[in-house]
Amino acid sequence: MNEATEHRAVRRYGSVTSNLLRRTRRGLLTAGAAATLAAASGLLAPAPALAVGCYGDYCSGKDPDQTGCSAGAYTTASARIPGTNATVDLRWSPTCKTNWTRTNWYPDPSTTTISAVQCPTGYTQRGTSGSADGYYWTKMIYSPKMGVSARFTGSPGSTATSCS
Repeated sequence: MNEATEHRAVRRYGSVTSNLLRRTRRGLLTAGAAATLAAASGLLAPAPALAVGCYGDYCSGKDPDQTGCSAGAYTTASARIPGTNATVDLRWSPTCKTNWTRTNWYPDPSTTTISAVQCPTGYTQRGTSGSADGYYWTKMIYSPKMGVSARFTGSPGSTATSCS
């Protein structure tokens, strides 16, 4: 190979190499900028997981507050306790697929009972837990397809929600 041929080869391959390097650098810069932008805007941060201690039928008989099922739960039905401004509420957890009964009236165990009752079967959960903000509730019942009723029995008067 003579000097002129070598010079043409270097020029030819050199320009190919330098173009390749330029494109690679440009691609790396673009990818780096995109990653930096994504990280800065929080796109790469994982979504926080909702931590619950059970799911579905494994929640039956457990406390909704202790398992984390009460987070995101809402009232689906409510009934006033006779002679008071208090209510008995049927609560639903979409995360755990469970119901339970909650009331803001102190359920004196010697005179009252609060329960969650699966209407078609009569399956019942009782067991009262309470919180500092004045609410009391039963254990959970797994019932995503069958109606459940929240019931308050005893003094000052008995009431129940319809099966929801």
